[in-house]
Order: sequence, then structure tokens, then C-alpha cells
Amino acid sequence: MKRNKIIVLNILAGIVYLIMCSYGNGPATHGYDCTGAETGLQNPNGCTNCHGSVATAGTQILLELDSSGVSTTHYYPGMTYTIKLTATNNTGFTLPKFGFQMACIKGSNAVVTPINAGSWVAPFPAGTHNKLPSAGNYVANIVEQMSTLPASTGNGTQGTTYSKSFSWKAPNAGTGTVSFWSVVNLVNGNGNNDSGDKWNTKQLVVSEWPISTDVSNIQTEMGVSAYPNPVHEYFNLQLKHAQSGAYTFMVYDLNGKLIANQNIEVGTENYTYGVNTAEWPQGYYKLVLKRNEFMKVLSFVKF
Repeated sequence: MKRNKIIVLNILAGIVYLIMCSYGNGPATHGYDCTGAETGLQNPNGCTNCHGSVATAGTQILLELDSSGVSTTHYYPGMTYTIKLTATNNTGFTLPKFGFQMACIKGSNAVVTPINAGSWVAPFPAGTHNKLPSAGNYVANIVEQMSTLPASTGNGTQGTTYSKSFSWKAPNAGTGTVSFWSVVNLVNGNGNNDSGDKWNTKQLVVSEWPISTDVSNIQTEMGVSAYPNPVHEYFNLQLKHAQSGAYTFMVYDLNGKLIANQNIEVGTENYTYGVNTAEWPQGYYKLVLKRNEFMKVLSFVKF
């Protein structure tokens, strides 16, 4: 009888340990933000509580913000983007499943009490959920797994990949630089929460488009438009009630790269200029038209 009691107690102890230290259904579900974004409320940087105190460089993580399939390092306020989280197993261990967390905060540094930037947009990928801030536990607005997830490609050996993509709506104008914080834990599936699982963290800093590229000194009586929008291979830049003279228009992609820089001579009040976009990649663009103190900014999409 005594031996049976010892066995039962050991089983109960094991169950308690798993309850206390198993975050297969998401660390935020248990009151933790492990992304590293916040340093307050006893939140860890990574999976240090149960999976070893040191990050594993072989768990390689890539964060990518996309607009219409085009990677960008800037955001337009209020626009919805896709944020891709991808990890690759280069640890040398067989790790067939994974878990993760991701958050986005204002600024580029971890802080005690972060300010959330933007919002996660439903629907969420299968096996994941959105965990809102939890008073006394964490401040970040988190997306994470609901259960341990299978690998996306491969069987857990070298080169196996693990990925999820989310829709994120950019914050209001004036928020400035924001940063995405993530932690990915590749697990061996042995039922234990130990250093046999290999985790790592990753951060992506994204800038708001600078105010200097927005509309300023607009000559209200002059109308400027670009059509068709979205653009395929060609669009028309149309000026109405324009003053004659030399104008310059510049086109930038979402990374701030200058795509086109041309001078046009406007000689009539209503003027149309054709622009060939056939060689431009798909994505969002910003067109800036300038003449002396006049500047007008237009946004358009190339598909």
C-alpha cells in the first residue's frame, strides 16, 4: 500500500510540474510574455523558465513585413500588412514541432511597460490565437500557438521549417518606429519541458514613412491624380488647373527606394503625362510631384 501511495504521489507531482511548466497551449495562456518585448511583471526573455536558460543560435528565425507580397521596412499608418514568422532548424537535433509568441510595440527597444503598436487582424491561422494584455501578468498584445504545432516542411531534422503568417494593421500616424518581437521554441516531443527543446528570439524594427514625404504646401486650386489605380503596365499623371512650368515627379517604393525621377514641362492648364510601369515590381508606391514650394503626394498600387 505504501508503495502504491508513493507511485500516486510521483504521478501527481509530474502532473503538477507539467501544469506549472508546460506552455504547449501558449505561454500567454499561463500569464507570460516570452517575446522579450517587456521586462516588467517578471516576464522572461525567451523560454528560460522551462527550456534552458540560453537561446540556441541554430534555431534561426526570420521576421518579414509584406505588402502585397513585397517585403518592406516601412509602414503607412492604418494600412494592413502581412507579418511572416519563419524558423529553420539548424541545430542538428530532431525537433518535429514548435510553439511561438509574437508582439508589436512602439519603439525599437524592450521596456518595462511597452505600448502596443497596431493591432492583429482576424482571422488567425489554424492552431493560433490572439491573447490580449493580462493585468498583472503582461502588457503586450500577443499572438501565439493554441497547441503544439507541426513543422511546416520537413520532419524535424536539419533544414525543417516552421512558419505562420498574420495580418497586422499599422498604428495611427505619428506613432513612429515600431518593433516586432518573437520567440520560437522547437520541441523534440518527448513530453518533457527541458533543454532538449531549442528556442531563440528575433526582433524586426519597422519605421513609419517620414512626415517629410506627406502632403505639404498644397496648391489647393490644382488637381493631381493618377489613373488607373491599381496600375498594371501604364498610368496617367493628370494635372488640372495647373500653372505652366517645370515639374519634377519622383516615385518611391515601400522601402523608400527611388524608382523613378523625371522632369516634365507643363504648358497647358490641363496636362496628362504617361508613365510606363511595366518593369516595376508589384506593390505599393508613393508618387511625389514638386514645383518650387508646391508638393503633392499620391499613393498607388502596381499589380
